Amino acid sequence: MTSSMAALLVTLGPLACYFAAQGLWLCSPRPRLVSGTVDYLLMAFGLGALLAYGPVGGFLLQAVFRSPGLAAHLAWLSLLTTAALALAGPSHRRLLVYNIDPARAHAALREALAQLPGEFSPTLNGFEDRVAGRGLALKTSGRSRTAEVSAFGRRADELILALGPALKARLATERRRPAWPIAFAWFALALATLGGPIAWRSARPRPDAPPRPAASGQPDRPSPGPG
Repeated sequence: MTSSMAALLVTLGPLACYFAAQGLWLCSPRPRLVSGTVDYLLMAFGLGALLAYGPVGGFLLQAVFRSPGLAAHLAWLSLLTTAALALAGPSHRRLLVYNIDPARAHAALREALAQLPGEFSPTLNGFEDRVAGRGLALKTSGRSRTAEVSAFGRRADELILALGPALKARLATERRRPAWPIAFAWFALALATLGGPIAWRSARPRPDAPPRPAASGQPDRPSPGPG
């Protein structure tokens, strides 16, 4: 039982931590700025543990390798790491803001850009400096109270690197009520991800436990003695 609980913690614990982090960021009394790299690494770590040690990874290993051993597990981990690095490409050009509505996100980004060199004009999806050939795409969600800022064009890495401190200083002046309903939903998802399987596993009878006696409506009668 101890080994099975440890396997559940290793498999589902990182994913539950990622869900809990989403809730914690929404509990902030002001908008919370998170780099795209941090968000991606937490998500990749959570999903990677599930794919590496969970039932999906076990099924794929069994399908590819008839009897997977140490070499097969190392090959599978290398494949997952390579895929995570390949998909991480544009994450360092993103910034995420939690606990903010669309109107405030647009205003904060516009004021932060005013402190940077260049002439940024508003577009349908964000802001663009046509002279420098670069810009920022803004995606917002009023339902989840989040915003995503992505840099594109020439020297996009320098743009997002310069925008981070300016946007963080601008958001520090905002006071927002924590998004409790959405945060509690993330906390509930984290609890269900880890607590549900643990409770189910704990409720299962141990394979080496002695069988329970069947309930009977009649009281036990002493066996008759020798005639």
